[in-house]
This record gives sequence, structure tokens and C-alpha cells, in this order.
Amino acid sequence: MPAGDYEILVEEELLRDMNFLGYRKTATYLIVADKGKTVMREISGKDLEAVLNRDRAANDDGLNNEAALCPPENL
Repeated sequence: MPAGDYEILVEEELLRDMNFLGYRKTATYLIVADKGKTVMREISGKDLEAVLNRDRAANDDGLNNEAALCPPENL
């Protein structure tokens, strides 16, 4: 994918048979605009972490290093 800002959607399910609340990630999606349409593309958690690490290394100037990891404030 070209450089840019992308939205990430992580689906989780509640683990109900536990003595405590827990969640399990079921899918991770990258939401992109493609030819005028919004498309959800499933990606692996490992691929997402690799891309975030590469972005952090490329922007290793001490500014905005955690911007990609912060969830939107309106959630």
C-alpha cells in the first residue's frame, strides 16, 4: 500500500467461560479507499506489527512515534 493514514479495525469476541473478562482477537482489517470505494482488507496481526515497526524506524526522529498506536479520541 502507498504511504498514508489508514484506519485499522480489530474484531474481538468475548470469552464467556472464564472467571474473568477476556477477549480474543478474531480478525484485523485495514480500511482503504480504492478507486472511489472504501474497502476492508483482512491483514494478520504480525503483518500489522511489522508495518508499524517499519514506520516507527523510518520516523525515528523523536516526534509522533506513537501516533500510529494511539486510538482515536472519539472511541
